[in-house]
Amino acid sequence: MNAMHQPSPFTSSTFTPSSNRLSFTGGPKTVAKTKRPIPLPSDGIVDDRWLESLLYDSGEVLMSLVVKGVRPMGYFSVQLDTMPNVTTDYSDKEARLRRIPSPREISDMDAVLDWINDALYGASMTEVRRAIFYRMLVKPRTGRPLYPWRRLGEQLGCNKDTARGRWNDGVRILMASADRQARRRAA
Repeated sequence: MNAMHQPSPFTSSTFTPSSNRLSFTGGPKTVAKTKRPIPLPSDGIVDDRWLESLLYDSGEVLMSLVVKGVRPMGYFSVQLDTMPNVTTDYSDKEARLRRIPSPREISDMDAVLDWINDALYGASMTEVRRAIFYRMLVKPRTGRPLYPWRRLGEQLGCNKDTARGRWNDGVRILMASADRQARRRAA
């Protein structure tokens, strides 16, 4: 048989509803992802300031990840080591280095994002989940949210008070989930 006409190992696939996983015969084995627990405070006290800090820190890590790679047309993307600023002349004293997150911070961010998806699961929670995800994005350079309340409301298709209410609903649900996890770990 010609090498061009050999069947690919990924041509036949099976879907098993019980595992919700698409498996390919003859291909590499799939590894189940183990869920990492969210990083809880060391003193064990779960409050709204800790939760907002956790969300904003995760959003800042997500926004500060370095984007490199090949684009579809074969062009490479270039990432500068300094944050661009109009007034900066890029001398050593003026340039601000880009903060590259540590592997631990990235793992914590992944755990927080998985936790948000699990806690705010369902069709009724779609708008609340979107509000949490949009609002948690923080500009690494300024430390401010990428979506202020008015812009968040425009993105969600509502006014800023409704957007803030959805954020508060999400924070309330996430607080209850974090409190349950803290009690489970303490027991």
